[in-house]
Order: sequence, then structure tokens, then C-alpha cells
Amino acid sequence: MQLRIARLQTTRGDGTNDFSTLGGGWERRSGDAVLSARYELYLGALETRHLGTAAGAFRVSEPWTLFVRERVFVSDAASGPRATRAEGLFGAAYRPLGGPWQFLARFDHSLGGGGAAAPGGVAPGSTVSEPFGSVAVVPRNPVPPGVGFSDPRLGLASLRDSFSLHLAAGVRAGPRQRLAGSWIAHRIGADQEVGLDASLTDLLSLHYTVEVHPRWTVGASTRRFAQHDTGTTSYGAGLEVGHLAWKDLWILTGYNVSGFRDEAFPIRDRTEEGAFVAVRFKFDERSLADLKDVRLDRP
Repeated sequence: MQLRIARLQTTRGDGTNDFSTLGGGWERRSGDAVLSARYELYLGALETRHLGTAAGAFRVSEPWTLFVRERVFVSDAASGPRATRAEGLFGAAYRPLGGPWQFLARFDHSLGGGGAAAPGGVAPGSTVSEPFGSVAVVPRNPVPPGVGFSDPRLGLASLRDSFSLHLAAGVRAGPRQRLAGSWIAHRIGADQEVGLDASLTDLLSLHYTVEVHPRWTVGASTRRFAQHDTGTTSYGAGLEVGHLAWKDLWILTGYNVSGFRDEAFPIRDRTEEGAFVAVRFKFDERSLADLKDVRLDRP
């Protein structure tokens, strides 16, 4: 059980955005399942926000794990309509001990509504500010968001309803070689208020890695990005070098000889043309169990 109380108070200037927050969280482990819940209350002059989150992970058998998370956001503005938002994910992971294959399937959704007539409203098709889209501003000359790098595919952030499906698989082709592939489909709903049509994009990626030393890897990747509504397709390819800097912590650096900018997908920082640096960390419930066993002189 966790409890949290915070207050932001302006001592000089406009205090309109002063607020107080109350929050509490709960977590329970029962057999092969972990359940958690959290609630946060935001009390401000312009709005009152409620944020509730529930999550769970379930080990249904030795290789299979199911996971789910749902977040519900409600904003009651001082003026203007109530805004609501529900964001969540459902997934399954197949990770057999000692097996060559691994598989991941994940479905994400974002649904809601509201109005942007006043500060605190959340409206689909609006550019929002953090945290959790509390302030909405209708963009000028809106174009389809998160679907590429050139007109008409470059767009602003959006709170339009959306759905994503992510499938990934990996196989060890040998003791030192690994081949991985993923496919992500992302659909953004239409918003008639600002004249935006629905949009469907997908990203197909292949990645090959070979271990040249217990702490060093080299790899190559290729990607195909398609925006179905405009009939536009982009391609990317690159090379990378990885170093095991710490237990389960890899530092990657590489260069994409061709690429594209893609705001809709979580790996967009590694899809653009040019040099890149990334950090990869494998984390589970045992990662921080015993820090005294962490050594920098061994994998």
C-alpha cells in the first residue's frame, strides 16, 4: 500500500494553475499472479481530475504469461463539458526456458471524448499538454497525425480514438545468432469536428544479431512502413553495434543508411536516417533481487 499527498503553490505571479494531489496505490501477489491498482485525485482551480489505473500479470503455464492494464481518466473542468479517456493494453508472451522461440502479442486501445471549449477539456483531434492531456488546443490546419514524415503524413499529437496490434517473434538461429521480426498495425479514428479522416498504418521490421564476444554484438535491420490511406510506403535499413555495459543492460549505437520519421510507433528514435544511440534493459521481477551479485567484469 502506498499513499501520496502533494501541493503546488505559486508564490509570485498567476496562481490559477496551483493544485493539490492525493494518490494511493495497492499491489498484491497471489500465486503466479500479480495485481495492482492506483487512484490519483487532482484538485485545481480550472479542473478536477480523476485517474484510476488497474493492472495484472498472470503466469498461466511455464512458457505463457498474460498481462493487462487499463487507465481511466476523467476531467471535470470549471467551464465546459466533462472529458473522459480510457487507455489500456492486453497481451500474451510465450517465453519457454531454454527454448529457441519467443513470441509476444499485444493489443492497445485509446477511447474517449470531451470538449476543448475551456482549459481542462480533452477533445479528440487536439494537441494536448502534459500531464495526461489536461489542456487541449485545436491545431491549425490539422493533418493525419503520427503517420510518417512528409505531407500529408506529418501530423500533430492527437487524442483521437486509436487501436494498435503488435506481434513480435524471435528465434535463436544458433548459439550466437538471433533473428527477430515484428509487425505493428496502428489505426486512428476519424474526427469530423476538425475534418480528419481515419488512418491505418503498419510497420514491418526484421532484425539480425550475432554475438562476436560475450559482451559485444553486431546487427543489421530492415523496415517497411506503409500508410494505406495515402498509398505511401517508406523503407529503412541500418547497422548497429551492441555492448553489454552492465548485467542485462545493453548500449547500442549504429547508423541507418535509409530511414523515415514515424511518430505513431514507439521505436521512432531508431527509424530515422543517420546515426543513433539506444539503451536496452531486460527487466523482470528478479533483476533487482540481489544487487551484490551484479558484476561489471562478467556478462
